[in-house]
Amino acid sequence: MVDLSALTVSYSGTPGVNLAGYSTQPSDEHDCSLVIRSADETHLDEEWSCHLNEDLPSVPFRRGTFQLLTDGYLTEGIRLPRHMMPQRYEVQLVPVLEEGNFITHGEVSIELAFDASGMGGVEDAERVVLHSRYTHIDEDSVVLTDSAGEERVIVGHEYDLEREFYVIHLDRRLNSAGSDNFALSMTFQSELLDDLEGLYYSTYVDENDGMTKYLAVTQFEAIDARRAFPCLDEPDMKATFAMRLGRTEDMIAASNMPVADSYAMGLEMPGYVVDVFEETPRMSTYLVVVLIADFQTTEANTTSFLQTPFTIWHQPGFAGQADLAAEVGPFLLSEYERYFQVAFPLPKMDMGAVPDFDAGAMENWGLVLYRETLLLFDPEESSMDDYESVVTVIAHELAHMWFGDLVTMEWWDDLWLNEGKYWLLLLSFFFLCSSRLA
Repeated sequence: MVDLSALTVSYSGTPGVNLAGYSTQPSDEHDCSLVIRSADETHLDEEWSCHLNEDLPSVPFRRGTFQLLTDGYLTEGIRLPRHMMPQRYEVQLVPVLEEGNFITHGEVSIELAFDASGMGGVEDAERVVLHSRYTHIDEDSVVLTDSAGEERVIVGHEYDLEREFYVIHLDRRLNSAGSDNFALSMTFQSELLDDLEGLYYSTYVDENDGMTKYLAVTQFEAIDARRAFPCLDEPDMKATFAMRLGRTEDMIAASNMPVADSYAMGLEMPGYVVDVFEETPRMSTYLVVVLIADFQTTEANTTSFLQTPFTIWHQPGFAGQADLAAEVGPFLLSEYERYFQVAFPLPKMDMGAVPDFDAGAMENWGLVLYRETLLLFDPEESSMDDYESVVTVIAHELAHMWFGDLVTMEWWDDLWLNEGKYWLLLLSFFFLCSSRLA
């Protein structure tokens, strides 16, 4: 159990200040919660922290920082320091889609390049800062290795709740041995929720057998990749991604890139298979995508005008409703290639129809996800307005393969560069499609 006698609370760096009383309560052998009963106005909008094992040099300390925020107060300093820039991720996610046990088992390894000029302050020299939210990191699994193969000593783990930072504190400066490159790895677990954010679970009722089916799917824009795996979750901190997705044998898995290999998990998780995907080009975390479901596919016929394989993912029995997307999508992709004079840079293009999808559609590079009503079209039931909506939204999302995915804004205050630059192009291509398919 957590030794609560070793727990202290501080207010803006001053230890022992009381919030008119606070109490702690153990949750399990690793966690405890802090309950604040009341607070004086002078304690609001200031930084508080809980410390565990702060004065035990032989044990890594644990620290949680938080604020008691009032309405309208904005947390400052939300950007990551730039002294550790991601170069490459290896990510394994194994969602368990079982009633009463919605959980993801995860592993992540990150190759990081050190740049002293990117430090936000002298304290950054002895720490690594990532984003993490709702991921339960196994701190004993966290390993940081420098380019000489030396494992660095971790003296503490800190969780900044407002900024959603996970901070790894080290016993000495990162560049003390002249290292410029590091490898960081860890395992973690996270709960699968149905809140349509991060990596979440969704459901549909199979029309063939009336059974409720589960799927795991992602929506990361703007800041929810950190809910799926610890990462440096800012749009300009691009890296390559080598994804591995675990699934049951009766499901499929899709991501940004094609599947390169598959293997059974064996005794580790009987009945589960891991699909290994080709590595992506450099891209932002918010464009990483996961789809694990009992889905079927509709393959587009693109051999005459497009070299890129194009696939629509959808529920079983919806194949006839994917025909419009399978015709419009490849045509638009080829037209964008011709107009921009830049070939689509990925080896495949997929679009997926998801039952529960809050965003309407999301331009994940190589696998765009849509709300079902914005991708599927039933010739017997759907209206002309539905037709126009499907074509327009597909045109919008595929334009993002260049505007937003290949070329990405540095920060979210330039999102207009993604969403506004190409509306005239979108309208012209919509009319091209309308005349071609009329």
